[in-house]
Amino acid sequence: ELKDGHVVNYLQREEGYENKFKIVDGVVSLPYNKQLDDDELDELNKSVKNNEIKNIVQLSNGFKDCQEIPDDKNEVKFKKSSFKKKKLYKISTVFLKTRYPSYLLTILMISFLVVLFGLSQLFVNFDASETIDDMFTASINNSVVLEKGYHAGKNNQTVGSSYMLPIRQGDIESLVESGYTGNVYKLYNYSIPIGAGNNIVSQVKVGNETNFKTFYIKELYGTLLTDKDYLNRLFGYGGEVELLAGNLDEDKGIVITDYVADCILKYNSTKYNTYEDIIGDFTNVYGVKLGYIKAIIKTNYLEKYGSFKDKFFETISSPMPSKNLSSLIKSNEGKAYINEVRYYLGIAYTFDENYIDKLAAGGEKDVVFISKADIDLDNGSVFTRSSVAGWIDESADETLNDREIVMSVVNYNTTFGTTYTQDNYTSFVPHKVRIRQYPKYIDETTDPLYDIEVKIVRLDYNTKYSALYSKDVYEIMTRGELINYAVYLDEQEYVGELHDQIKSSAFFINTEGYSAVDSLVGIVGVFSEVFSIIIIFIMVACIVLVFNFANDTIKKNKFNIGVLRSLGARTKDILKIFSNHIILIGIFASLLSGVLLYFLTSFANLILIESFVDILGSELIRKLTILEFDKIILIFDLVLIVTITLITSLLPIVTLNKIKPINIIKDKE
Repeated sequence: ELKDGHVVNYLQREEGYENKFKIVDGVVSLPYNKQLDDDELDELNKSVKNNEIKNIVQLSNGFKDCQEIPDDKNEVKFKKSSFKKKKLYKISTVFLKTRYPSYLLTILMISFLVVLFGLSQLFVNFDASETIDDMFTASINNSVVLEKGYHAGKNNQTVGSSYMLPIRQGDIESLVESGYTGNVYKLYNYSIPIGAGNNIVSQVKVGNETNFKTFYIKELYGTLLTDKDYLNRLFGYGGEVELLAGNLDEDKGIVITDYVADCILKYNSTKYNTYEDIIGDFTNVYGVKLGYIKAIIKTNYLEKYGSFKDKFFETISSPMPSKNLSSLIKSNEGKAYINEVRYYLGIAYTFDENYIDKLAAGGEKDVVFISKADIDLDNGSVFTRSSVAGWIDESADETLNDREIVMSVVNYNTTFGTTYTQDNYTSFVPHKVRIRQYPKYIDETTDPLYDIEVKIVRLDYNTKYSALYSKDVYEIMTRGELINYAVYLDEQEYVGELHDQIKSSAFFINTEGYSAVDSLVGIVGVFSEVFSIIIIFIMVACIVLVFNFANDTIKKNKFNIGVLRSLGARTKDILKIFSNHIILIGIFASLLSGVLLYFLTSFANLILIESFVDILGSELIRKLTILEFDKIILIFDLVLIVTITLITSLLPIVTLNKIKPINIIKDKE
């Protein structure tokens, strides 16, 4: 018994005590603090009339004093009331029935946020490397060709590719340091001249179509230092390339394709009639050796481009050949043809690692060119506006010493502005000049390919050559003339991992679809940053939405919560009641958002692909995937959203625990 918070009496219930009316052996027991009902009164009156009553006993309250009275300072523990799970579930369903529309709207809104959250994450997690690898896998190329461009645009963020620059050894080493483990084959600008022109590739300006005015080109696109395995993979049928003429195992010379051989037969029909005629020294009309061809291999290029060849010649003979030819070359079929000729069919191959040294020593060709050079004289600098060709032969060995050259009268006059003639050229006075040669495309920071001082010992009126060089001068000029302007990577499926290094080294890939995919990667990269910010806003929106919903739910059930607590419900019980609602919302929202995200991912990817095809103009993009459904992302998002929902929803309930139930009930209004 308590009074003012203190124990004033401590009693305990008597064992076997029953507070009810009864008559036993004439003794009447009257219950404590309880009136008798009609039946009990009738029974009592009957016993009195029959004189059966011997005694009447008034029952006590059934308590007796305890032997030990506790100190009022001792803690008295009370057993807390608890609700069974079944009861909690029933109470939960009662609250749920009253708010169906609100719950349905919340499920739809959470599902929308989860879907938007998932799509944003898929966009942010876009794998540029994998997309680039997929592009190369979908293409018909057998390798990846890197050419050296230059940084351009604002803050040098883009790679200019209107012309090419030499590739240095450091550029190749950067690829290896970035993880590339495959073979790197170097493409040099040396090639045999099929038609008019020299034997140094001049078609180094990207997109130049002058070499494709006919189906058969007049100039090769360089010589690739490679190996027989690569050639077998490139053109082999049944694993091995088929030889049409010559000997692949000869220790000198270059290998050409049947396409190149057909070009030679077309433009040199007076000199070559069969493939066998082409094998050996390749010379010009003056008998000057321009190269050595050791073998011709089969590519079956006409099986692939025979119909295109027919279209080509039909276009040339059409009423508007230039316009129609331009359209044909820009078609998908034309782009594929040009790409294959430029990088595979229209180049020469060598397996000799020392091939460049042999060229520089005059073992493979006799001719070398000076172009884009400063020639310093005592009275100033002269810039050559045209190539100056020269060569070395055995007859000159004894007449020229180191660092000496002989120039033809015509080229000397052209270069230095003199007027020597056949009558007075013998009066020429020998003098020294300094020659600095530069790459075809130069800028203020470009270092010269070489810088040497030579002596012009005499002029010659012989018109068959422009200049004659001593062996050491020939070697220096040849090494400067020969430029590694492209590299071939044979492991194209891993190029995506090198994308950042390729860009930072100012490499570019002039392959169908790559520029489009590169632009796509750049655009997606920009939007990924935007979607990273969107993700944060979605998280905040979800927290605000759920918190408002939970707060509104608690507010509308505040009186009921107060009543439950006054009946003994603990905070834990209240949490269980309303957590059931949250779990149901989470389950339905998860199912709905999972289904929507799966189908919307495919739909969004289709829209993006079609948009990029229209913007970038490459059909190859249709084979790529920008957004790919990811179960892990979905599961992560659902767990994250449900966790946020639970925490945010239950916070208002926890705060009610600090308020007395009676105050909650009084605050009903």
